[in-house]
This record gives sequence, C-alpha cells and structure tokens, in this order.
Amino acid sequence: MKLPSLCLLLACIFTLLSCQTKEEPVTREALLSRGFALLDKGEYDQAITYFAEMAKTDSHRHVRLAWASAYAARAGVQMEQIYSFVVIEEIQKREVFIKGLPAEVRAQTAELMKSLETYVQHWKQIPDLSSAGVADLVSAVQVLDGVTVPGPSLYRATLRVVILKNHVALGLKNWKILTETSSRRLCTKSLRPFFAWGVRVLDVLAGVSEDLQYAFPKNKQDYEKVSQQLKEVKVLTAQAVWPEENLCL
Repeated sequence: MKLPSLCLLLACIFTLLSCQTKEEPVTREALLSRGFALLDKGEYDQAITYFAEMAKTDSHRHVRLAWASAYAARAGVQMEQIYSFVVIEEIQKREVFIKGLPAEVRAQTAELMKSLETYVQHWKQIPDLSSAGVADLVSAVQVLDGVTVPGPSLYRATLRVVILKNHVALGLKNWKILTETSSRRLCTKSLRPFFAWGVRVLDVLAGVSEDLQYAFPKNKQDYEKVSQQLKEVKVLTAQAVWPEENLCL
C-alpha cells in the first residue's frame, strides 16, 4: 500500500473513533440513584447491601446517609411520621379546670398544659417497632457514627428518639407484667434488669444530646450541659452497689 493511501486510511479510522460517544464517568449521584430505585421498589435488603458495598469505596456522608435510610426504611420508619406537626385541639375539661384556678397562675397553667398535650401527641406519632426494627435503627445510627454535619446529625438524633421511645415502651410493658405477676412482692433479682434498662435509656439520651450539638451549633453549649448532667448520672449508676442476696419488698 502506498504511503498516501495508508495515511488516508489511518485518517478515516481516527475520524471514526473520534465520532464515537465517549463513556461518561459514573458519578456518585448516579450510583446513589440506583440504590434509591431499589428503595422505591421496596427491595430494602438489596438496597442495604448495595449501599454497604458502595460505602466500601466511597464513605462520603451522602452515601452513609443513604445506607442509614435504607435500614430505617426496612424498619418501617418514615421521617414524615416524626417531623410532622400536630394541631392540638382545645379540650373542654382543661378550660373548665383552668377557670377554677387563681388568676395569677391561670395563664401559666394554660400554657403548661398546652405544652404537655403537644409533647404527648408528638410522642404518639413516633412509630412502634418490632425488636428487628429497633435493631435496624441501631445499625443506621452506627452507620452514621462520626458524621458531624448538621443534617445527618439531626437525622441520627431522630432515629435515636425512635429507639428511645421503643426502649421506654418495652420497659414499661415488662414492668406491668412484673407487677401483675409478682404477688405484690418485688425482689432485687427481678428488679435488676430494669436497672440495666435505665442505663440503656441514659445512653440513648446521651447520644441524642451529642447529636443535637452538631445539628444545632448555635445551641451547642446548652446541649453540652445536658450531656454533662447525663454523664454525671451515668457515673452515679456505675457506682451503685447491687445486693448479692435476693431481697424482697
């Protein structure tokens, strides 16, 4: 083949190659979208596995947040269940009660009762989970461990609140069973699990307080005070001596 013909052939090849569409690099957003598609289809196990594998090579907070949300989704926790606001209706009995109070405390009592009703209604909005669901939320919190950005920190605090409610509910349920079956006698052996339960509740509260320090930096000092108080209570519980013999009341 003559040189001019070879050059022409090479030029044609290079021209064809240059016309081919270049493969675009796969972005983090594109990879996350694939995982979210699994969540939309309700394939929670697959989504958890997908984000876990993705996090091995990309530990960005967005990836970890997606991974945590997959655990939360499998647990049945939707954030709108928790972030939603509840409109509190006026209760007739409350109005009658307030009218009978002295004038100087009437306004303060009305505000206090309104606040209590609001907290109760919000508490009711937090979902009740199975033990497997609580375990999923614990995993979600662990996935976000070390993230100090406000958004993910608030999300982690919210998950802890759900865990807290379910811990409290389980403890109260067990307490009711104990008191109804103990023939009016409570012994240290049967009470000891509730002591451990109380310590776990303290741990969750401490986690929430720490998360809120990152979620709301402007109020960091206030949450630090709460964290310190919880730590002091935790120290006192650790110093408590539990009787070796089974004492009954």
